[in-house]
Amino acid sequence: MVDGDREPVSIVAVGDTILDEPGAADFLAPTAPVVRSADVAIAQIETPFTDRGEVSVLEVAARAADPGELAAFADAGFNVATLAGNHVFDQGHPGIRDTLDVLHRSGIVTAGSGMNIAEARRPALIERKGVRFGIVAYNTVGPRESWAGLDKPGAAYVRVLTHYELDIAVPGGPPKTYTFCDPDDLDLMASQLEEMRSGCDVVVACFHKGTIGAPSVPLYYERQVTHHAIDAGADIVFAHHAHMLGPIEMYRSKPIFHGLGNYITATRLFSSGGDDHIEFIERVQREYGVELDPAMPWYPFDHRSRNAIIAKCTVENGRIEAGFVPCYIDEQARPVPTGRSELGERVVDFVTGLNKSARLPAEFTWRGDEIVLP
Repeated sequence: MVDGDREPVSIVAVGDTILDEPGAADFLAPTAPVVRSADVAIAQIETPFTDRGEVSVLEVAARAADPGELAAFADAGFNVATLAGNHVFDQGHPGIRDTLDVLHRSGIVTAGSGMNIAEARRPALIERKGVRFGIVAYNTVGPRESWAGLDKPGAAYVRVLTHYELDIAVPGGPPKTYTFCDPDDLDLMASQLEEMRSGCDVVVACFHKGTIGAPSVPLYYERQVTHHAIDAGADIVFAHHAHMLGPIEMYRSKPIFHGLGNYITATRLFSSGGDDHIEFIERVQREYGVELDPAMPWYPFDHRSRNAIIAKCTVENGRIEAGFVPCYIDEQARPVPTGRSELGERVVDFVTGLNKSARLPAEFTWRGDEIVLP
């Protein structure tokens, strides 16, 4: 953690980014002033950017996006990208190689993915105003095909085990679900974070976690992995994957953003993928209670996911102040800061409801057009 007598530094982070539509600069424009105002800005790049991809998954593969669009992220102010997502290997080896190469050429450092497991676990390191930041990222949701190996490209990961137990002794009755992290993977993650503490002033851990669909309370493994990260030395935790906002927790005075929700998610995957894709999205709707907006075929997510935020933390005098910039995803699938408006209040009310459902403190205070946590 940063000691006193240093200039304040700020860090922002955004959630899931899927962008295989053209015009990245236009999608990024509304939030660019917020992103550029931060010293460190982290984007979660969900899908591969390549023009030579090789589809390599068992289920519905993310479309290959134009690598030429990635430079717009640097222009919009992003200087860090996390890549430990479930779609990172959807376009095979070339998808990962090309995405990494273009990001690095654009001046964006990366974490969470590499051409082997050693590279995938390597932290992104960035220094601003004399403050050294270290960022790591892990995939906790699979699929296993997306994970890196000794000689295989992919994501860094923490394995999660799921157990189902009948509440009532009736065959076919509703089960209770138990989730917990592999202890060896937790120990490996903890060792990395502890090691980073000696060389970094601020340690950030990012996790691809949660359940896609309607708003939900974090499962046990989500609390387990995020708390373990902070216990091991992380100062801030950012999470994504659910395409829906999650609650915000303060644990040992350190912020955990359990779900940053959607940032820019503009894709026609499910509107142009044929019967197999239609069947897949209908199953997601049925199983997770997702309600799609037929007027936005390039935005195949629940209408409640249009409530969005940009997480913002300021580090000053050895203390972290956490908060967020309320946003709303407009009809063009662009996240737009709301300011302190009626729409902004609705976004804050949405996050407040998530915290209450998770039995977490839900006291959010406006400071100008932003929210700060107590």
